[in-house]
Parts: sequence; C-alpha cells; structure tokens
Amino acid sequence: MENALSQENALTRAANPGDLAHVDDGSMPYEFNTIFSAEGMGAGRNNKNRLKLMQSLDTELQKFMEDGENVRYVSWGIHYSFFEFSFLGLWALLLNRRAVVLTDRRVLLLQIDSRRNLKELRFQIRYDAIEKLGGRALGRLVLVFRNRKKMALKGIPRSDRKIVRELLQTAIQEVQVPQHDGPDNLCPHCARAVTGFPAACPHCQGAFKSGARAGWLSLAFPGAGDLYLGHRMLGAFEVLGAVVTWAIVTPVLYGLVVGGESVGLVVASVVVLMVFGFMHGMDAWLTRHMGFKGIYPQSG
Repeated sequence: MENALSQENALTRAANPGDLAHVDDGSMPYEFNTIFSAEGMGAGRNNKNRLKLMQSLDTELQKFMEDGENVRYVSWGIHYSFFEFSFLGLWALLLNRRAVVLTDRRVLLLQIDSRRNLKELRFQIRYDAIEKLGGRALGRLVLVFRNRKKMALKGIPRSDRKIVRELLQTAIQEVQVPQHDGPDNLCPHCARAVTGFPAACPHCQGAFKSGARAGWLSLAFPGAGDLYLGHRMLGAFEVLGAVVTWAIVTPVLYGLVVGGESVGLVVASVVVLMVFGFMHGMDAWLTRHMGFKGIYPQSG
C-alpha cells in the first residue's frame, strides 16, 4: 500500500487514521498529525471513530472554516445540564451530543446524532471568551466564560481529555486582547455568528424556527413543539403518551360531568387542570428551553 494517499480527497478515501499520517495538503484545513495524536487506553478505537466523524462532517465543516483557519483536534462530548437530565433522562443525552472541533481560532460545537451525522445546532466559542477551565471528574470539562457563565462538556473520551485541555489552555494563554465574553450561536444556513434569536439570519436571511412557538405548540398538545423543532422520536413518544393519558382521563371526566352534581363538576375541573398543567405545562416548559438552546433552521 502507498505510504500516502493522493492529497486530493485524502480524508474521504482514508480507511484508517494511518492513511493520513503523511498527508500535508495546504488546501485541507486539518492538522492530521495533531488530530490523531491520542495515546493510551482506547486511543486506537477513538482514532478510528474520530476518522469516521471527520469524514461525516467534512463537507459541512469546511463551509464553516474561515480563511486560513485550521483544525487542530476533533473529539466529541455531551452538552447538557442537570436540569435537562432530571426531566428528559436519556433524551437529554441523545439531543445534546456534540462534535468538539478545536481550531487555531475557536472551538466549534456541532450537534451530531448517535451515528455521527451533523444535526441542526452549531455553536462557536472564541478562545478569548474563555476565562479559565475547570472540572475533571468523570470526563467533565467546564468552560468558565468572561461573562461569568459556564458550560460543561461531559463524556469526552478518556484518551482525548488531556489533549483537549492542553490545547485549550495554550490557546487561552495566547489571547492578547479579549473581544468576546461567551459562546455564539452559528447560523445553520451560512455558519456566521448570530446574536440573540431573530426570525432570520441578519447575514443570509435564512429563516429560523421559534423557540417560543415550539413552547406554545407543546402547551396546546404535548409533543407538537418537539416535532416542530425536528425532535421526531421524542415528539412521537410525547404525543403517544398524551393520547393515552387523555384516552384514560376523558371517560372519567365524562362520568363526573354527566352526573350533574356540583361536586362532580368541581372534581372534573380539578382533574383537567392537574393533567393539563402537569403534562401540557411541563412539556411546554421543557420544549421552550430546548428551543432556545440554539438556532434551528426553518425548512422550505
């Protein structure tokens, strides 16, 4: 086998990380020697997974790159809070997977699914926005920003943790004049930073979905807001749960109401308020939270 692949489309053609060992193509924004430098327990398997992830992201990732920007390392983790895990459980892990791409200018956090396919949400963290690093337990990496907010990345592979931390620490120390104070949402259409949650990108005019609308839809019927955001499995599960719940509750309510007694009407009203408030209200709250966790592209 050749020592090096043709530099044209080398990443796509690579069957294993070793195929990229001698590739040095200025037209490709990857520092392969650094990217596949992980050592220790599990490093071989992780490097193979890293290659598959990079091949999956390559076409879209290169659209995100700025002129002269290079990728130094690629890993993955999960960006979720204790609040999300408490109420969403396993879904919090499935919806918050991130490819962690360290370049020579910033960190790109790209939402991926369990098959390493790129999803809707994209973020950037300029190195000058990071004040310090914290957290080491259980693979946690805590980024403390200059605006005093924090972001915890969990589940970073063991063989990657030291490399990621060292690259981040070096990048932070090299900052001259800080100009950013926190992470930015990136437009899923044009990959440029967007402030707040406008209806459309101020740069390319690409339309965005509304987190508020997602919340109202889930208030009307659980799961509707998640389906709107594109969380199809979660939305379908919630719709099914709501249908079953109301199918059980409705005959009970009917029996209380047709009796005509005031006590029955009061009890029926309380039951409706409890079911609606807990099931519809809770889902609306969680859906709205997830809807404002990033920018979702409007299709069509």
